[in-house]
Amino acid sequence: MKLKALLLAGGLAVSLSSTAFATAILEWEFEGTNESGELSATTISDSLQSGTAVINEENVLLNALRRQGVNYYNVPNTYSSTSWNNTDTFLAYTDFVAFTITPAEGTQLTLTDLYYSVGGSGNAPATGLWGMRVNTDEWIYQEEYAIDLFSNRTTLTWDFEDTTITDSDRVEFRFWAYGSEAIDGRPEGSSLGGQMRFFNTPEQVDMVLNATIPESS
Repeated sequence: MKLKALLLAGGLAVSLSSTAFATAILEWEFEGTNESGELSATTISDSLQSGTAVINEENVLLNALRRQGVNYYNVPNTYSSTSWNNTDTFLAYTDFVAFTITPAEGTQLTLTDLYYSVGGSGNAPATGLWGMRVNTDEWIYQEEYAIDLFSNRTTLTWDFEDTTITDSDRVEFRFWAYGSEAIDGRPEGSSLGGQMRFFNTPEQVDMVLNATIPESS
């Protein structure tokens, strides 16, 4: 795994070989009012199923951001949440933002990376990471990193190991922020759960999941 800054031209397909190409399969543009509930991707590839899936005994919308254990916070041009885990105990089952995908019927995808723009308030937890799980397999985690203040508008890419999935697979992505240390460095133990924003970045797509798709799919 590696974490790197990346400037991305959203939706740009790049030829990799005679049998596959890389493309954005999900894109979010955080423009307008911050949604209090699920937020469908702005652009959804035909290579993905639509509809709902059952996650933890609840129906959730595929290809849409959702909150679990964190609260809606109204900031235009963002997907903002508050009341994050302010302890030093990582809890995979709660206090996250997530989305779920399943390939369309007869389609095979190889997931390659996730691009996003995120930042927190000064009193938000300083540690962040994404995780990915295929079906009920073990979680694959991004290396933990220090979250930046949202005023710095940091853009990053989680370049995970390529993961091939078919239409019988369901993949869930989760983002967590946690820890007793606050982003702005105030004394340890003073993280208050704060506010975390996925935000609009002018002239760029704001969040993108990329994959390679065999031409035969």
